[in-house]
Amino acid sequence: MQEHEKACGFICGREELQNWPKHELFQFSQDTDSYYGSLEPLLPAWDETDILRSLKISAANLYHEVCHLYLFGNPITRTADLKTLYKAVFFPLQLAEYLRTGYYCNTKGELLQRLQGEEKALLEKSACWEQYSKTIAANTEAAFEELTRWCGAILKRN
Repeated sequence: MQEHEKACGFICGREELQNWPKHELFQFSQDTDSYYGSLEPLLPAWDETDILRSLKISAANLYHEVCHLYLFGNPITRTADLKTLYKAVFFPLQLAEYLRTGYYCNTKGELLQRLQGEEKALLEKSACWEQYSKTIAANTEAAFEELTRWCGAILKRN
């Protein structure tokens, strides 16, 4: 299979899928290509509240991980840990952009073109890690602060 490393299968029963937590279904439906049939008739309806809930859950999980690694992480792996944390911002940024504009970006490149300010800076660090890694390694405190500040702002959204 060409590009097999990109393949990710999802297997689920109809009833289980129809009872899946709604906050996960929007992003799931946007990021899934159906090669046989269609997912749409199998998915329950969701609304903007479910998408905002998904964004907040993603931000809360990331916030928790950032705080945990800041306090208890291994100083030797701190920069590698930050790389993983910055990589994780892509998914909540997709949701934030969708809620703001109604447009869902499937790739980091597409999303980078649309973002501005702090959000763009976060995703640039994720997408261009080699370019930023030495600066981040020299000031990990600022990197942890940037991530907690952004996640905290997401959590305060209504």
